[in-house]
Amino acid sequence: MQRVLNTTRAGGAPRRLGTRRGRRPRPPIPLWVKVRLALSLLWAVGFTVLLYVSPAIAILYLLLSIVAGIFASLGRGQPREPGRKSAYSLFNPNFEHLPGAYTAADVDALVRGRYASDAGGQAGER
Repeated sequence: MQRVLNTTRAGGAPRRLGTRRGRRPRPPIPLWVKVRLALSLLWAVGFTVLLYVSPAIAILYLLLSIVAGIFASLGRGQPREPGRKSAYSLFNPNFEHLPGAYTAADVDALVRGRYASDAGGQAGER
């Protein structure tokens, strides 16, 4: 005697075969996620082995890994749109500050008892 699959839900609505209780199937895991997971596990195994072999080398391995991670992530992201300024004035043309930025000239004006005028951010006298 063959067993018949129940392909209807409560209320008589048909159920898709091969799915988890009528839900959409899970999307496949992208390759880059699998590669990063594999590299992370490989790094963890290497760190654990070094920790048991020589803790001093394991600390160096950890620090160099942190530095390598910082440098690896610096180049990521989208380039800025033309005309858009960076939050860091060092990277802007003519070292321009963003409007409303608190600069050393503002601190100097406060210490010397002056106020910063709206025109050009120059400190003026009262």
